[in-house]
Amino acid sequence: MELVSEMFKLLLLLTTLVCLDFGVRSADPPGPDSPQLYASDPHYGLKEPLDRPNALVRTVFVTCYPTHMEVRVKADLFGMGMTVDPADLCLGANDQCCRVTSASDDEYIIPAVLMDCGTQQWVTEEALIYTNLLIYSPAPSLDGLVRMEGAVIPVECHYKRKVVINSEPVLPTWIPHQTTVATLEKLHFTLRLMTSDWLQERGSGIYFLGDKFNIEEDIYSPQMDLRVFIDSCVATTTPDSNSAPRYAFIDEGCLVDGPLTGSKSYFRPRVRPGKLQLQLDAFKFHEVESTQIYITCTLKAYPLNYVSESMSKACSLIDGRWRSADGDDWTCGSCKDRFQSDHSDQLRWEQAVPFSSRALLESGWRSIGDSPRMASGSEGELGRVPAAGPNPNFSPT
Repeated sequence: MELVSEMFKLLLLLTTLVCLDFGVRSADPPGPDSPQLYASDPHYGLKEPLDRPNALVRTVFVTCYPTHMEVRVKADLFGMGMTVDPADLCLGANDQCCRVTSASDDEYIIPAVLMDCGTQQWVTEEALIYTNLLIYSPAPSLDGLVRMEGAVIPVECHYKRKVVINSEPVLPTWIPHQTTVATLEKLHFTLRLMTSDWLQERGSGIYFLGDKFNIEEDIYSPQMDLRVFIDSCVATTTPDSNSAPRYAFIDEGCLVDGPLTGSKSYFRPRVRPGKLQLQLDAFKFHEVESTQIYITCTLKAYPLNYVSESMSKACSLIDGRWRSADGDDWTCGSCKDRFQSDHSDQLRWEQAVPFSSRALLESGWRSIGDSPRMASGSEGELGRVPAAGPNPNFSPT
């Protein structure tokens, strides 16, 4: 009788056992123009109770892009009419695993850069393969019960190592292919405060009147060489570049801080096309209760062989003459025409600038020695470097 009871328990256990097994079929990678979608393909599928036929489920899909993959998981992961908690899904088996970033009622999405989330890389004769594991690990409920089985699903992206190159010319043939690529590429400008030797970014944000702001503009463009320029710069006490008081010290590539205030500010001779350095005398606004000055600049970049009627420039007044950071002083002719050092031209310039800048010049004052502290920081935006000072109208050193 006891033997019959044990056999009955074993039979009951076998009839209630559910086994889950998933797999992913790899495929060729997408082309450069459009991603390709790969669907999960379970090797064994979901095994229903023994009295029902096996049922295949397709609930995990992988899209392989040139730089990343996107894993889409159906909320009903097991195809049983029960949704899983997205917090229980993780791409990767280590501490660097990636979680669901987008969820809807019926689908969850996990994006991942190819080498992130613990992804492994393999190289074969024909393909470059990136592999990872999608892990479903259900957390117990508040009553300590687990109602779903865990699962581990392989995820792969394959990229061909050999591609066919068309030898036909790029059309239109009169536009270099390199130029076409560059027009579609996002340019990465930086505008930083540098140390006195220009070797690294300045760590301290404290300035005194009499100090120099060493400002460096740079651009990262791996596809082609570009020459960068600072087209305009304004200093304000708020992030709004149109607020008052407002001091425009670079206009169309002309550094007018020197002729307007008599400062020694200037563009340094260019060290390479993609970099431009500016040294600016520290200043503040007068009778303005503010702890910061924001410097907002418009940056431009051109191919080295680019020529236009309105050529950009980087000109500053040095020893009474307009000089170019690139050595071609003839490009500074427009600066010389607009900003003469005699009194009548100075009056014409003051009428051309905004009222807030004129007020700066009319009530400006000098201060050397025990000067108030001026701090600077980084906005984290391209083309904006704030420098700070407590009581800004303008005070050059």
